[in-house]
Amino acid sequence: EVAIRTDVLRQLQAKVIVSTADAVLGLMQHQRRGLNLSPVIATGRFVFDEVHAYDDRLFGALLNFLGAFPRTPVLLMSASIPAGRRAALEAVVGPLAAMPRPLETESTPRYIPQSMTTPMEEIWGAIEECLQRGGKVLWVVNRVARAVQFAKEAASRHGIKPFPVKCYHARFRYQDRRVRHKEIMDGFDSPGAFFAITTQVAEVSLNLSSDLLITDAAPVSSMIQRMGRTNRRGDKPPSRVFVLDPVNSAPYTNAEVLDGMVFWEVLCAYDRPLCQADLSEVMSNVMGSQPWPPEGTDLVSSEWLTGGHITQPQPLREAGYTIRCLLEQDLDLLAERTDAPRVDKNHGEVRRFLTDYEVPLNVRREMEGWAKPNGARYHRIAPLNLVTYDTDYGAQWEHEQAHDPI
Repeated sequence: EVAIRTDVLRQLQAKVIVSTADAVLGLMQHQRRGLNLSPVIATGRFVFDEVHAYDDRLFGALLNFLGAFPRTPVLLMSASIPAGRRAALEAVVGPLAAMPRPLETESTPRYIPQSMTTPMEEIWGAIEECLQRGGKVLWVVNRVARAVQFAKEAASRHGIKPFPVKCYHARFRYQDRRVRHKEIMDGFDSPGAFFAITTQVAEVSLNLSSDLLITDAAPVSSMIQRMGRTNRRGDKPPSRVFVLDPVNSAPYTNAEVLDGMVFWEVLCAYDRPLCQADLSEVMSNVMGSQPWPPEGTDLVSSEWLTGGHITQPQPLREAGYTIRCLLEQDLDLLAERTDAPRVDKNHGEVRRFLTDYEVPLNVRREMEGWAKPNGARYHRIAPLNLVTYDTDYGAQWEHEQAHDPI
């Protein structure tokens, strides 16, 4: 609590603040950090990036924010936005003043879409060929299990073994995730071949450009975002892009993945290199003018604005799939900190430990029986017999390693 209040006082003096959207939009759902930051929010100007990646509930909070602060200057950044969401924005703020499109950039051919029926061996061959000529390869999948299994297969293939292959997803200890993030950014920024296999973390947290892209079919906005990670500046010949059937639609809905497949089939039918303008046109045709919010849903309520005298904090995003965990194998290190005299300095060490060693794991029913570590109110202990950890591949559920199909 002291740290949060101190941080707010510091930010009152700042000229520029870079934060998550949650820190600002949390005010709409009466969340503590947003309330504490309300003096900053009331006097600020805002840039909201990656608006197309907001889930429906977070997008509803953005609409509430724009309505509650109608005179506040706001810049919304989006690679592509469905017509339904644009209409919802204009219903709150009026006609949007769009920045001029960079026509030369949008019309530059950047992608060569490949058929979804391409055999896997041909895709592996394209990866090897790209690496052998010193190129960069990015493979984005929808689930951690697929990322790990494809990364292990890549490391075992004779034509790929000589080249660096890195697996990256959210299920690393935070301190290991920082290291892996830097390794991938350095690998793409430095000369020479490099191969990264990632999950959705590539969509917003990796500002890189590959020479070859492989991706699972996903929601249309996610696929466009992933395609933005190849031939990013359009200063090279168009890159080949392969799309795979993910077998299992999780963590998306079947309808979202089906939309992505239809989107890709339409792009392949062009039978020529495509530019960013082509993607926007096809997205509009595939998704049409689907209304927002979806029928039968209430995604624009705001606890802060309408909660009255019984206002309580409410979720800002849709139901999460993860919970913060500590690995059983790391508990001895935590004990060294909690056994020391409980002074303010030690509390700081414990907080830093929890941050560095926490691993987000997808929620499962058996977690209800997992113990909580000393000094950690919001964490659970992941038993060693259920969750294993590897610094190269991150945390895995035992059943995933044995049974999860790719």
